[in-house]
Amino acid sequence: MKGLYLLAKSDYDFAKINYAQLKQTTDQLYLNKVAYFIQQAVEKLLKFQLELKDVLYPKTHDISRLIDACIENEIKIPHEIVIRDRELTMWCTATRYDCDCYVSKRHIEAVLAALEIWFQDTKASLFIEE
Repeated sequence: MKGLYLLAKSDYDFAKINYAQLKQTTDQLYLNKVAYFIQQAVEKLLKFQLELKDVLYPKTHDISRLIDACIENEIKIPHEIVIRDRELTMWCTATRYDCDCYVSKRHIEAVLAALEIWFQDTKASLFIEE
């Protein structure tokens, strides 16, 4: 069960480290790669939260569907993740296949900040060692 948590954390760490190195870049292709790994971290952490409640999650990359499943099962999701659900879903494919895809640095920073707190809260509540 802890596997999804570790995979999500790895995706988050990859995005955070690479964004810190690329923060001054204007190259949208690099920013898109960071956004993709953020999306993967969110998706896996949502699925992990559902797994903790023994809920079979849908096999989807649709963040909205996963958030709805979490809400139905009384799982708290950071507001910043909830309000960006459609955008995060788009980051799964558009950032990899559409050279004209634009991802805002402001949005990357907002989601990274929300993820950092969510990981800390999840780790603390489950006593997970990394």
